Amino acid sequence: MEKTQLPWEIIIDILSRLPVKDLLRYRCVSKPWCSLIDGPDFINLHLKHSLQTNSNLALVIRGCGLHWANLDPLDSAIQLNHPLDYEGGTEVLGSCNGLLALFNSD
Repeated sequence: MEKTQLPWEIIIDILSRLPVKDLLRYRCVSKPWCSLIDGPDFINLHLKHSLQTNSNLALVIRGCGLHWANLDPLDSAIQLNHPLDYEGGTEVLGSCNGLLALFNSD
């Protein structure tokens, strides 16, 4: 049986359309995939695709702790565990391209 391989450009296009959670798992497929997924060019491509298609939309809710809710089904919220979780509470100062700036006075 002859082994066939997809062109690298097609692999990049397919991976750029996947959710981040899946991409983090696929980093262990091979060293080239890990380098690709961790690379700044791929990260920018993935972000650009997400913004163009309005995919991976979510909301971070601050109440009793921080919660993440996916806006597509919007059926549940997941409590976030983060390193700034102290008694004083954590504030979300802002966000940009999916990254949160968190503040804790402690």
